[in-house]
Amino acid sequence: MGVSLWIGLEAVPTAAFGFGVLLGLLLIALCYRRQWQYVFVYALACAVGVALYGAGHFLPDVGESLRHYREFTAYYQGLNGLRFSPSSLELIGQYIVSFSLALAPVELLAIVIAFALLLWRGERALVALLLAALLLLPLFINTTYGYFALFAPFVAYAFARAVGSRLALVIAVFVVLPALAAPPIFDMANAQRDDPNSRLIAEADLLTWQIPAGTTVVGDELFWFTLQQDRDFVDWEGLHRYAIYHDMTPVAALRALDVDILICFETDPECAYGATDDFATPIDFVITRGRYLVYFRAR
Repeated sequence: MGVSLWIGLEAVPTAAFGFGVLLGLLLIALCYRRQWQYVFVYALACAVGVALYGAGHFLPDVGESLRHYREFTAYYQGLNGLRFSPSSLELIGQYIVSFSLALAPVELLAIVIAFALLLWRGERALVALLLAALLLLPLFINTTYGYFALFAPFVAYAFARAVGSRLALVIAVFVVLPALAAPPIFDMANAQRDDPNSRLIAEADLLTWQIPAGTTVVGDELFWFTLQQDRDFVDWEGLHRYAIYHDMTPVAALRALDVDILICFETDPECAYGATDDFATPIDFVITRGRYLVYFRAR
């Protein structure tokens, strides 16, 4: 458990913390009035995982590291934008439905059946906790398909707990679970066969030789894959979050970061940031996706 939490913190700390808390609450609900040793073991393992993460990321300058961590979490909270309100709950509901219909429509049916069976068996506390996980996970993290998959273990556990007979268990294992897995596997197989991302990145890489090493670049996130190796690269979303956090305009943020080069798609509003005296006339960079404008700082 501790190692898993540590790995999660290294990947996406905002998601790992929320998932760890919800999993702990689920464990407490299951061990209520019995087998509390499992709760203590889980808490100890999580403490070890947090300690490993803290030692690797906050030492030796704890104050400065905490400042950077607050900036990081502020970015994710701003990117999420969800809060406890009726409109947010409605948005979460729409997101759950669209997510399930896009990847595996049977997931909605599995959730409804599992929760109905749990309520019928009188396990209302467990249903309440699972609903809390369903509503809280999107609030802890950004609402993306990849992160929302963290709710899948809670759904799987609810279905396993709700299934009582051996026949139902066989149906769940050999019918429901394959139905859940088949659509995303099919989509991934097609994506690997078509391989559109590799071609797009290969085209973007044709610009690399024109961007000097050691420069600071702000641009479309596509170019992060090709320019981040020997340059300081910030995508447009990052620039806007930096400007909001430091209470300045995007143009002022470009000056504060001492940006050397801007890369924008020809229809992006961010191209206006390059149309100032700070940057020279742009050059065109055309790929299959369309035309990009590349602005070099005027010296």
